[in-house]
Amino acid sequence: MSMRIQSFGHFVPKKETAPKHKERKEFEAIGALAVGAGVALSLALIQKNKGIKIGDLKGKKITEKIAKVWKSFDIDYDVKDLFTMATGAIGAGLIYGFAKNKDKTFEGNKEKLKETVHAYATFGVPTALTAATIGILGKTKIGNKPLGQIIPIVVGVGAGMPIAHESSNWINEKIDKNSEHREMKLKDYFIHIDDIIAVLILAKVPFARKIQAGRLLPIIYGMLGYEVATKKERKALDLLK
Repeated sequence: MSMRIQSFGHFVPKKETAPKHKERKEFEAIGALAVGAGVALSLALIQKNKGIKIGDLKGKKITEKIAKVWKSFDIDYDVKDLFTMATGAIGAGLIYGFAKNKDKTFEGNKEKLKETVHAYATFGVPTALTAATIGILGKTKIGNKPLGQIIPIVVGVGAGMPIAHESSNWINEKIDKNSEHREMKLKDYFIHIDDIIAVLILAKVPFARKIQAGRLLPIIYGMLGYEVATKKERKALDLLK
């Protein structure tokens, strides 16, 4: 955001002009649509691979159409499906951000790249660790017991999230030596509720199945992609500038 100087010498934000506000809102709205398209395509691919069909919607009432589409979201996701959907969302956000940024240089796109790394790490590391732990425990006697569900969650969330933060910090500091080091704090476990939901789904926790948490994944991963698509550059410069 641009700044102006008051007579007292203090910096205060300059109000956004009406044309600039409209331009920013249009940019964000189209970004949301672009990410939505990425999620929809990845979801369609997952449904196709699992043989899930919505069926013929012709002649159906609107409520019946919504019910059929909603039912098609009830998917027994595996780790491959989660990576497919997250990649579709984050990839769409990154492509849109690149396309709309007039500065095509590496320097001008550092912030989007760093946000992509952070988003993918905070999703990917806990998810991969959970899946790996499930695979290992599946070969033991506790694999099908309650403890076999609890351990992957503890490993995925308890160890995966700190590792994700440190790995994304390390990569982003290679991209930009002035990159801010994001410290892992207790509140981050609540902020990254999306990662916890994915872990619960992979671990096949009955509660997650009961509340049909899997239906939330397209929205959750869509939000990750949206953050990448609309990420602002250093010094609060809009991507459209």
